[in-house]
Amino acid sequence: MGFYFDESGNLRLQEFERWPWLIHGFSTRSAGNLGASAGNPITQMRENQQRFLATLGGKGLDLVTVRQIHSAVVHMAETGAGRPGDALMLRQPGVAVGVKTADCFPVLVVDPRQRAAAAIHAGWRGAAQRIVEKTVGEMRRAFHSEPADLLAAIGPGIQACCFEVGPDVLEEFQSQFAEAHEFCYEEAPNPALDMLPRQTMTGKAHALMRRLDSQRGHVDLAEAARRQLLAAGVLRGHIYDSGLCTMCDRERFYSHRREREQAGRMMAVIGIKRSKS
Repeated sequence: MGFYFDESGNLRLQEFERWPWLIHGFSTRSAGNLGASAGNPITQMRENQQRFLATLGGKGLDLVTVRQIHSAVVHMAETGAGRPGDALMLRQPGVAVGVKTADCFPVLVVDPRQRAAAAIHAGWRGAAQRIVEKTVGEMRRAFHSEPADLLAAIGPGIQACCFEVGPDVLEEFQSQFAEAHEFCYEEAPNPALDMLPRQTMTGKAHALMRRLDSQRGHVDLAEAARRQLLAAGVLRGHIYDSGLCTMCDRERFYSHRREREQAGRMMAVIGIKRSKS
Protein backbone atom coordinates (compact mmCIF):
# COMPACT_ATOMS: atom_id res chain seq x y z
CA MET A 1 0.00 0.00 0.00
CA GLY A 2 1.08 3.60 -0.43
CA PHE A 3 1.92 5.93 -3.33
CA TYR A 4 2.53 4.66 -6.85
CA PHE A 5 2.75 6.00 -10.41
CA ASP A 6 -0.06 4.77 -12.66
CA GLU A 7 0.25 3.92 -16.35
CA SER A 8 -0.42 7.57 -17.29
CA GLY A 9 2.39 8.81 -15.07
CA ASN A 10 0.09 10.21 -12.37
CA LEU A 11 0.92 9.78 -8.70
CA ARG A 12 -1.83 7.95 -6.81
CA LEU A 13 -2.41 6.68 -3.26
CA GLN A 14 -3.68 3.12 -2.92
CA GLU A 15 -5.46 3.86 0.35
CA PHE A 16 -7.70 6.40 -1.46
CA GLU A 17 -8.76 3.74 -3.96
CA ARG A 18 -10.80 1.84 -1.39
CA TRP A 19 -13.83 4.00 -2.22
CA PRO A 20 -15.21 3.60 -5.76
CA TRP A 21 -17.03 6.96 -5.57
CA LEU A 22 -13.75 8.88 -5.14
CA ILE A 23 -11.25 10.00 -7.79
CA HIS A 24 -7.87 11.52 -6.99
CA GLY A 25 -4.35 12.05 -8.31
CA PHE A 26 -1.25 14.22 -8.49
CA SER A 27 -0.09 15.09 -11.99
CA THR A 28 3.50 14.99 -13.25
CA ARG A 29 5.19 16.36 -16.35
CA SER A 30 3.54 13.58 -18.33
CA ALA A 31 0.20 15.43 -18.06
CA GLY A 32 1.67 18.61 -19.56
CA ASN A 33 1.42 22.12 -18.17
CA LEU A 34 -1.87 22.35 -16.24
CA GLY A 35 -1.49 26.07 -15.53
CA ALA A 36 -1.28 29.27 -17.54
CA SER A 37 2.39 29.78 -16.74
CA ALA A 38 5.31 29.71 -19.18
CA GLY A 39 3.15 31.09 -21.99
CA ASN A 40 0.71 28.18 -21.94
CA PRO A 41 -2.48 29.22 -23.79
CA ILE A 42 -5.70 28.99 -21.76
CA THR A 43 -7.22 26.62 -24.31
CA GLN A 44 -4.23 24.28 -24.04
CA MET A 45 -4.31 24.47 -20.24
CA ARG A 46 -7.97 23.45 -20.13
CA GLU A 47 -7.43 20.67 -22.64
CA ASN A 48 -4.56 19.30 -20.55
CA GLN A 49 -6.65 19.54 -17.37
CA GLN A 50 -9.57 17.61 -18.90
CA ARG A 51 -7.21 14.95 -20.26
CA PHE A 52 -5.60 14.60 -16.83
CA LEU A 53 -9.02 14.36 -15.17
CA ALA A 54 -10.04 11.61 -17.59
CA THR A 55 -6.93 9.54 -16.75
CA LEU A 56 -8.07 9.61 -13.11
CA GLY A 57 -11.51 8.26 -14.00
CA GLY A 58 -13.09 11.69 -13.68
CA LYS A 59 -14.17 12.29 -17.26
CA GLY A 60 -17.21 14.58 -17.31
CA LEU A 61 -16.71 15.93 -13.80
CA ASP A 62 -16.84 19.69 -13.28
CA LEU A 63 -13.34 20.83 -12.26
CA VAL A 64 -13.29 23.72 -9.77
CA THR A 65 -10.16 25.72 -8.97
CA VAL A 66 -9.42 28.94 -7.08
CA ARG A 67 -7.14 31.90 -7.81
CA GLN A 68 -4.28 30.91 -5.55
CA ILE A 69 -2.84 33.72 -3.43
CA HIS A 70 -0.68 31.90 -0.82
CA SER A 71 -3.25 32.37 1.94
CA ALA A 72 -5.25 30.40 4.50
CA VAL A 73 -8.55 31.07 2.72
CA VAL A 74 -10.79 28.01 2.30
CA HIS A 75 -13.81 27.86 -0.03
CA MET A 76 -16.67 25.48 -0.74
CA ALA A 77 -16.54 24.14 -4.30
CA GLU A 78 -20.05 25.46 -5.04
CA THR A 79 -19.10 29.06 -4.34
CA GLY A 80 -15.31 29.17 -4.66
CA ALA A 81 -14.68 28.83 -8.39
CA GLY A 82 -12.17 31.45 -9.48
CA ARG A 83 -12.20 33.25 -6.14
CA PRO A 84 -8.97 34.09 -4.30
CA GLY A 85 -7.98 31.34 -1.89
CA ASP A 86 -5.87 28.23 -1.49
CA ALA A 87 -8.15 25.37 -0.47
CA LEU A 88 -11.42 23.93 -1.74
CA MET A 89 -13.85 21.53 -0.04
CA LEU A 90 -16.63 19.49 -1.60
CA ARG A 91 -19.34 16.95 -0.91
CA GLN A 92 -21.22 17.34 -4.18
CA PRO A 93 -21.23 14.42 -6.65
CA GLY A 94 -20.09 15.22 -10.17
CA VAL A 95 -17.48 17.74 -9.00
CA ALA A 96 -13.70 17.65 -8.60
CA VAL A 97 -11.51 20.28 -6.93
CA GLY A 98 -7.89 20.95 -7.82
CA VAL A 99 -4.90 23.02 -6.79
CA LYS A 100 -1.86 23.88 -8.95
CA THR A 101 1.70 23.55 -7.72
CA ALA A 102 5.29 23.87 -8.88
CA ASP A 103 7.15 23.45 -5.54
CA CYS A 104 4.40 24.25 -3.01
CA PHE A 105 2.81 21.20 -1.41
CA PRO A 106 -0.56 19.81 -2.46
CA VAL A 107 -2.54 18.07 0.26
CA LEU A 108 -5.63 15.98 -0.49
CA VAL A 109 -8.04 15.07 2.31
CA VAL A 110 -10.96 12.62 2.23
CA ASP A 111 -13.74 11.88 4.72
CA PRO A 112 -15.11 8.47 3.68
CA ARG A 113 -17.88 8.54 6.29
CA GLN A 114 -19.37 11.86 5.10
CA ARG A 115 -18.22 11.39 1.48
CA ALA A 116 -16.47 14.74 1.55
CA ALA A 117 -13.04 15.86 0.40
CA ALA A 118 -10.67 18.81 0.12
CA ALA A 119 -7.68 19.96 -1.92
CA ILE A 120 -5.12 22.28 -0.30
CA HIS A 121 -2.32 24.40 -1.78
CA ALA A 122 0.28 24.79 0.98
CA GLY A 123 3.18 27.06 0.14
CA TRP A 124 5.30 28.47 2.93
CA ARG A 125 3.01 31.45 3.49
CA GLY A 126 -0.10 29.29 3.65
CA ALA A 127 1.65 26.74 5.86
CA ALA A 128 2.75 29.50 8.24
CA GLN A 129 -0.90 30.60 8.42
CA ARG A 130 -1.95 26.99 9.18
CA ILE A 131 -4.03 26.45 6.05
CA VAL A 132 -3.91 22.66 6.43
CA GLU A 133 -5.16 22.76 10.01
CA LYS A 134 -7.79 25.34 9.10
CA THR A 135 -9.14 23.24 6.25
CA VAL A 136 -9.74 20.30 8.59
CA GLY A 137 -11.57 22.69 10.92
CA GLU A 138 -13.70 23.93 8.06
CA MET A 139 -14.57 20.34 7.12
CA ARG A 140 -15.72 19.78 10.69
CA ARG A 141 -17.90 22.87 10.51
CA ALA A 142 -19.35 22.34 7.05
CA PHE A 143 -19.66 18.55 6.87
CA HIS A 144 -19.54 17.47 10.54
CA SER A 145 -16.36 15.55 9.70
CA GLU A 146 -14.64 13.81 12.56
CA PRO A 147 -10.87 14.29 12.25
CA ALA A 148 -10.28 10.66 13.24
CA ASP A 149 -12.20 9.60 10.11
CA LEU A 150 -10.07 11.67 7.73
CA LEU A 151 -7.25 10.44 5.53
CA ALA A 152 -4.70 12.85 4.08
CA ALA A 153 -2.17 12.58 1.25
CA ILE A 154 0.78 14.99 1.07
CA GLY A 155 1.96 15.11 -2.53
CA PRO A 156 5.26 16.14 -4.15
CA GLY A 157 6.80 19.49 -3.23
CA ILE A 158 10.13 21.10 -2.56
CA GLN A 159 11.59 19.12 0.31
CA ALA A 160 13.78 20.47 3.10
CA CYS A 161 16.91 19.36 1.23
CA CYS A 162 16.27 22.03 -1.42
CA PHE A 163 14.09 24.61 0.33
CA GLU A 164 16.70 27.09 1.51
CA VAL A 165 15.12 30.21 3.02
CA GLY A 166 16.17 33.51 4.50
CA PRO A 167 15.74 34.78 8.06
CA ASP A 168 12.33 36.30 7.31
CA VAL A 169 10.82 32.89 6.54
CA LEU A 170 12.49 31.28 9.55
CA GLU A 171 11.21 34.03 11.80
CA GLU A 172 7.68 33.66 10.42
CA PHE A 173 7.53 30.00 11.40
CA GLN A 174 9.31 30.55 14.70
CA SER A 175 6.74 33.19 15.65
CA GLN A 176 3.80 30.92 14.82
CA PHE A 177 4.92 27.46 15.95
CA ALA A 178 6.37 26.61 19.34
CA GLU A 179 7.90 23.48 17.78
CA ALA A 180 9.31 25.29 14.73
CA HIS A 181 12.83 24.22 15.66
CA GLU A 182 11.79 20.64 14.85
CA PHE A 183 11.10 21.36 11.16
CA CYS A 184 13.07 24.58 10.57
CA TYR A 185 16.83 24.20 10.48
CA GLU A 186 19.18 27.16 10.76
CA GLU A 187 22.50 26.85 9.01
CA ALA A 188 25.59 27.19 11.17
CA PRO A 189 27.00 30.73 10.78
CA ASN A 190 30.23 31.10 8.85
CA PRO A 191 32.51 33.50 10.74
CA ALA A 192 34.41 34.30 7.55
CA LEU A 193 31.22 35.65 5.96
CA ASP A 194 29.73 37.27 9.03
CA MET A 195 31.68 40.49 9.50
CA LEU A 196 34.07 42.00 7.01
CA PRO A 197 35.43 45.52 6.54
CA ARG A 198 34.28 47.76 3.72
CA GLN A 199 35.27 51.25 2.57
CA THR A 200 32.91 54.21 2.96
CA MET A 201 31.43 55.79 -0.15
CA THR A 202 33.21 59.07 0.64
CA GLY A 203 36.56 57.57 -0.20
CA LYS A 204 37.82 57.97 3.35
CA ALA A 205 39.66 54.90 4.46
CA HIS A 206 37.48 54.24 7.52
CA ALA A 207 36.94 50.50 7.84
CA LEU A 208 33.31 49.86 8.81
CA MET A 209 31.80 46.55 9.79
CA ARG A 210 28.60 45.15 8.29
CA ARG A 211 26.91 41.78 7.93
CA LEU A 212 27.42 40.24 4.50
CA ASP A 213 25.46 37.09 5.15
CA SER A 214 22.12 36.93 6.98
CA GLN A 215 21.18 33.77 8.85
CA ARG A 216 19.69 31.26 6.44
CA GLY A 217 18.21 27.82 6.86
CA HIS A 218 15.86 25.15 5.53
CA VAL A 219 12.16 24.49 6.18
CA ASP A 220 10.49 21.09 5.95
CA LEU A 221 7.07 22.13 4.62
CA ALA A 222 5.83 18.54 4.36
CA GLU A 223 6.52 18.07 8.06
CA ALA A 224 4.78 21.37 8.81
CA ALA A 225 1.72 20.07 6.95
CA ARG A 226 1.85 16.74 8.77
CA ARG A 227 2.04 18.45 12.15
CA GLN A 228 -0.96 20.60 11.30
CA LEU A 229 -2.96 17.50 10.38
CA LEU A 230 -2.01 15.93 13.70
CA ALA A 231 -2.89 19.11 15.59
CA ALA A 232 -6.29 19.10 13.89
CA GLY A 233 -6.96 15.56 15.12
CA VAL A 234 -6.10 13.45 12.06
CA LEU A 235 -4.66 10.11 13.16
CA ARG A 236 -0.95 9.55 12.60
CA GLY A 237 -1.65 6.36 10.65
CA HIS A 238 -4.04 8.22 8.33
CA ILE A 239 -1.39 10.64 7.02
CA TYR A 240 0.53 9.61 3.91
CA ASP A 241 3.56 11.57 2.71
CA SER A 242 4.95 10.91 -0.76
CA GLY A 243 8.38 12.25 0.27
CA LEU A 244 9.01 13.31 -3.34
CA CYS A 245 10.99 16.47 -4.09
CA THR A 246 10.00 18.59 -7.08
CA MET A 247 13.38 20.32 -7.10
CA CYS A 248 15.41 17.11 -7.10
CA ASP A 249 13.37 15.15 -9.63
CA ARG A 250 13.51 17.23 -12.82
CA GLU A 251 12.38 14.28 -14.94
CA ARG A 252 8.98 14.01 -13.29
CA PHE A 253 8.15 17.41 -11.80
CA TYR A 254 8.05 21.10 -12.59
CA SER A 255 9.89 23.32 -10.11
CA HIS A 256 9.55 27.09 -9.95
CA ARG A 257 12.75 27.41 -7.95
CA ARG A 258 14.65 25.47 -10.60
CA GLU A 259 12.95 26.74 -13.77
CA ARG A 260 11.68 30.15 -12.61
CA GLU A 261 9.18 31.70 -15.03
CA GLN A 262 9.53 28.81 -17.44
CA ALA A 263 8.11 26.35 -14.94
CA GLY A 264 4.84 24.65 -15.83
CA ARG A 265 2.22 23.75 -13.23
CA MET A 266 1.13 20.40 -11.89
CA MET A 267 -2.27 19.76 -10.37
CA ALA A 268 -3.59 17.73 -7.46
CA VAL A 269 -7.23 16.73 -7.88
CA ILE A 270 -9.84 15.01 -5.75
CA GLY A 271 -13.48 14.54 -6.68
CA ILE A 272 -16.70 12.63 -6.23
CA LYS A 273 -18.20 10.68 -9.11
CA ARG A 274 -21.75 11.33 -10.24
CA SER A 275 -24.43 9.32 -8.51
CA LYS A 276 -25.85 6.54 -10.65
CA SER A 277 -29.56 6.99 -11.33
